[in-house]
Amino acid sequence: MRNTLWQSLSLCLLPLLIHCQGSDVASTTAALAPPQVLTAPEHFDCSRLDYGIYWYGKGNVAQKAVPGTPNRFFDVHKPTVIYVHGWQSDSYQTRIRENFAFDNPDIGRSQNLEDTWIDAGWNVGIFYWTQFADEYFVQNAEYKIWTPVSTVGMRWRTCDGSYSTAGSPSNSIADLYFQTFVQAMRGYQGNNIRLVGHSLGSQLALRLADLVAEGVAQDMLPKTLLPKRVTQLDPWWSGAFSSAPGIGAMVAVITQRLKDHGMIFELIKSTDILAFPGGDLNPAVTQLIGETKVIPGFIKNPIPTEEVSWRHVAAPKLYFLSLASPPPKICLSSKKCDAEAASAATSDERTRALMREAGSWIQSKGEETATSADDEFVRRH
Repeated sequence: MRNTLWQSLSLCLLPLLIHCQGSDVASTTAALAPPQVLTAPEHFDCSRLDYGIYWYGKGNVAQKAVPGTPNRFFDVHKPTVIYVHGWQSDSYQTRIRENFAFDNPDIGRSQNLEDTWIDAGWNVGIFYWTQFADEYFVQNAEYKIWTPVSTVGMRWRTCDGSYSTAGSPSNSIADLYFQTFVQAMRGYQGNNIRLVGHSLGSQLALRLADLVAEGVAQDMLPKTLLPKRVTQLDPWWSGAFSSAPGIGAMVAVITQRLKDHGMIFELIKSTDILAFPGGDLNPAVTQLIGETKVIPGFIKNPIPTEEVSWRHVAAPKLYFLSLASPPPKICLSSKKCDAEAASAATSDERTRALMREAGSWIQSKGEETATSADDEFVRRH
């Protein structure tokens, strides 16, 4: 049985398959951008609401997943990775969304990180909720992940910095992600889905995995849609406030449930951002699945808070870059460095073993480069 809090947050368990008031697909997608191929998918028109999954092709091009429209960058037979971003405060000013372009200091130029994944046979997508995530206070964006009913509702930010509810759905962001995921993956016949979330997006990746797992358990979704692996990159979730339980507590509950059902997790941190006021270090999660701490020493800023911010933002870039190199090593002694640490290239089997061990690993070598090829890790006690 789910607890009362969980039931109140799960306003619509299966919005595609169980009709909920206000969840009509046509009404919630009416304001979305057309499915043309975009050569600069990171740029967006902030005068209209746009959210959903964009499938990427090589060279930083993408096509939005739209029901009934063939997508040139999605193959139902391939392994699939979908990334979801986090908080996007003031993105209306730059009108730029996250993407896979990375100014790699190791090679002195920008590279499109999705290219390596596509060459390795993967479908690569991003779930964008940028305009919903554009809030001055991070907790206002976090509320929308779990419920459409809060002090700010499901408002989105427009070009002039004001907020609008025109075309806004009546579902939470997690339910929207679930809805678009089921639509975008229709007919999927592959056997490997990896969900990757950064910062607040780690909550979305986890919640999506939970919703899909429940849909599969109830025979409402095909087993092919069940994610195999959930990756949380420098996650952030709020702690308890007054007598109310925090989001971090629910994250631990979901993680335990999905772990018990065989889902693979990796938790990779690039900062100690959860130790900042408002966050939750959540040792319960670490004890369940372990953690890996990467140290982007090549990112330096004389202002400590800025350095933390830059290293936090770097987490997804480093992860997607790491597929290009063999898994980094764990050094159990000065002469024994043959175990594999966490990275995008680490096999599912090895990642599962690391998760079960639930250790805490910290980078000990390779901090001054972006590549994981020269990285080594030791156990942190």
